[in-house]
Parts: sequence; C-alpha cells; structure tokens
Amino acid sequence: MSPDSQVSMNVVLVVGVIFSALLGVVLYMRRKMNESGNILSGSNIENLQGKIIVVTGGSNGIGKALVSELAGAGAKVVNGSRRLSELRTGPHPNVSTQNEKSERLSDNIHLDLSSFKSIETFFKEIIQKYGYIDILINNAACMGPKRTSDDNIDYCFQVNYLGHFFLSKLFINNHLKNENRTNQRLTIINLASNVFDMGSFISDNDITSLTNQNAANYTLLNGYANSKLCMILFSTELDRRYRHRGIQTIAVHPGYVKTGLQKHYPGLVGVILRCVASKLFRTPEEAVKGILFCCVREDKAALCGKVLFDGRLMEKWYIETNKELRSQKKAIMLWELSEKILESSKIASTDI
Repeated sequence: MSPDSQVSMNVVLVVGVIFSALLGVVLYMRRKMNESGNILSGSNIENLQGKIIVVTGGSNGIGKALVSELAGAGAKVVNGSRRLSELRTGPHPNVSTQNEKSERLSDNIHLDLSSFKSIETFFKEIIQKYGYIDILINNAACMGPKRTSDDNIDYCFQVNYLGHFFLSKLFINNHLKNENRTNQRLTIINLASNVFDMGSFISDNDITSLTNQNAANYTLLNGYANSKLCMILFSTELDRRYRHRGIQTIAVHPGYVKTGLQKHYPGLVGVILRCVASKLFRTPEEAVKGILFCCVREDKAALCGKVLFDGRLMEKWYIETNKELRSQKKAIMLWELSEKILESSKIASTDI
C-alpha cells in the first residue's frame, strides 16, 4: 500500500470516528431531552371519559396531538383554532380506529385569539352547546415578526397570553355562576416554556411595554419569551385568587418540541434551529405526556399554582430564576394591566 493510500485511509478512518462520535452524541442528547419517563404509569386515562375539554390551537402541533389523545380517551374535546381548513374532513380509508374515535368526539370551532370579539363568540358557542366545561388547555401560541392584533395590541402578546387570559376569565365566570357546578372543579392548564427568562420583561417599569412592544428592539424570541413569562405569572396569580373557589390552575412546560414555531426564524440561524429541532426536539406526541398527566391526575391540589415539566416542578423556575422575576408583585401588576386592557377594549364579560 502506497503512503498516499495509507494517508487517505487514515483520513477516512478519522472522519468516520468523528462522525460516529457526533452521531452518538446527537442520539444520546435526543434520548435525554425527550425521556419523560413513564409519567402516565398508574394514571387512569379513562377518568377523562365524558369530560368536556377545550384545547386552543388544536389543529396542529401539540394541540393536534392533545385533541387526538384526549378524544381517544373518551373526552368530548373542543378544538378552538383559526386554521380549521387544515383539518381533514370526511372518512378516510387508512385512518386508525383511535383517530376515527377522536374525530367523532372532537368539535372544531373557529377561534382567533388576536380578536377579543372572536374569543367571546367562541365562548358563547361552547356554552350554548355544552353549558360548561371541565378542563381548559391554553395551548395556542405563535412566534413571528412584529405586528399588531385586531385590537391594536402586540400580536404575539395577545395570541399567546392576553387572549387566553380573557378566555379563561369567561369560563371562570360561567363556572362560578353555574349552580349545577357548585361541587365541581374547573381545571385550567396553561402551556409555558423555559425560555421565559429570555425576554425583556424584567423590571416593573417594563410591564406596560408588553402590549405594544417597540418594533426597533423587537425580536422573535423576545416577544415569545415575554408572553410565556406572562403565562406563568398568570397561572400563579389565578391560583392565588381562585383556588378556594374551585378553580385548579397548572402551568406546564412541554419541553423543546418540533412544531411550526421554528419556521419564522430567518437566515442561517433559522436553518440551524430547524435542523437541530428535527433531530433533537420532542415530537408533539411525546410532548403531550406532561399535559395529559395534569388532566388525569385525580388529586390536583398538589399541582395547583405550580410550574411543571414532565410531572415534576420545573427547576429553572423554582431554583435558577431570581425572585424578582417570579414575584407575586409582578404577577399582580400583570393581572391588573390585563384587566385595564380588557376594560379599555369595552370587554364587559369578565365581571368576576
């Protein structure tokens, strides 16, 4: 064998070893990132039989997987989405038995969280059909360029947080006024994210800028992170105000998930992010386990007001986050700001 051939073989060998090592690291990281353990072990999924559950953003991603799992367990699921045209209609020869059952037990109603009017119409249609709900899962989220909503509010802030705040209050109001539900509980599950600390909502003075963030300083991640911090603060404050009145509130971080949220990242960063997501992130079907855990848990009292990841306390919120960011003072300020926005928009249906 010539020296040149030997060198070539050595290069190929080194490249092969490096590639194998990188592949091993990728596979190991994916397994560690996605292993949620068997958190549903011992849970009676049949407890959801006949429950009326509302899922926002149930036409794709995590929401779509949730609708399938919940309806497959026998729950009556209402999917609130503005993208109903993406859903398959009519029988399909290759659809599974569970999917057939899911379609029979799911009800698709138009919902645009960027419009208070649409939210109120959505709520009224559900109450007219069912009278009440058992569980509300505030799942819908967006990430995109700076723009304003129909109500002249930062679009991401309204879709990811404020629209859910309004919708939750409508259902809470209905629950508290319904004499037939006196001994029943309403569970509200808010989807959070552990990127909550990557936004600009740090000092108390920043809170008023959330409704119409400065376009010059706006980034995709900043807007998304701010809205997810709001969802966590909303959850803790909602629990503090209404736990004693039969409202159970839980925030859940589903992990890093392959969804359409990554598509708006531009340039090389976007290419790399989408590549990493395709190899390492959880599938929506893997991500819903932590949410289902909260739905089927019989004793939810221990979970109320908490921020969970895979059925456990999310350490980043409780251990790594500074107290100012997760203070009750900040949660109260956010609540009061949200109320003022609804009042200024002449929304009168939240009188609780």
